[in-house]
Amino acid sequence: RRLVPSNIHPNSADEKLDELLALIQPSESSNRYRDGIFRFVAQHVKRTLGATCFCVGPFAQRCYLPDEEILVSAFLCNGQEPTWFIRVNEALCKVSGTDQEFGSAENRGQVPLMLSNVNFLNTGDTKQLK
Repeated sequence: RRLVPSNIHPNSADEKLDELLALIQPSESSNRYRDGIFRFVAQHVKRTLGATCFCVGPFAQRCYLPDEEILVSAFLCNGQEPTWFIRVNEALCKVSGTDQEFGSAENRGQVPLMLSNVNFLNTGDTKQLK
């Protein structure tokens, strides 16, 4: 399958570009694994805060690099802003080392999910879970 058609008949530059893009584009298994991580985090944010989460950035566009983080936005109700990150951090810390939380039907047969390096970003008035 041609990823970048530059003309009707592919030349050697087109073929090399296709090879390069095929090497760096996310694999289907990588997408499934990251989807599982997102669902896990979104589920716990929903349980803790009642907030709906959405993927943003390169992961949402399926153009991420292998070591790139998953960016998540959560939409909160009024009054939750001052303490949401403390509550979410506590909830994620409690389940980060337990296998039973990762045993969902979607993840069976895959490598167990591991949650680590959760960062909270404060960009002005907006806090972000990263």
